[in-house]
Amino acid sequence: LFVVNLGETENSITIDTELMEAYYGTPDALANRAVDGDYDKLKLNVGGNQISWSGNLNTIIINNYSRWV
Repeated sequence: LFVVNLGETENSITIDTELMEAYYGTPDALANRAVDGDYDKLKLNVGGNQISWSGNLNTIIINNYSRWV
């Protein structure tokens, strides 16, 4: 289970799984305390995935930064 808590004041968060950091807007505004879970488990499977949320969420954007060697 990987949980992101945006709280009452923030409206977006970026999770960088490679650096194991979370931040609001820019890397200078760390948001690691808003994230609870094991970054190793934050992976999307090939094919279908299930993402759920509660509250007033309007959009989820997932950017694929995978690379091949």
